[in-house]
Amino acid sequence: MLKNNDEEKYLEAKKQVETEIQRQVTRESSSTIPKSDKKSSTSPSSSTSKLDLSFLGLYNNL
Repeated sequence: MLKNNDEEKYLEAKKQVETEIQRQVTRESSSTIPKSDKKSSTSPSSSTSKLDLSFLGLYNNL
């Protein structure tokens, strides 16, 4: 599977992505948009998708 060094890079990248996702979630939950409007809004899911894609790109480059 992964070499030790690659695994460390992977875990570090994963930690960064999880931290960024947590920031996004915190920002969205603390915003003044009512919950009913949030469901129809596409911004939360699209920002998470971009993060997931960039994380996959990072992982593939290892």
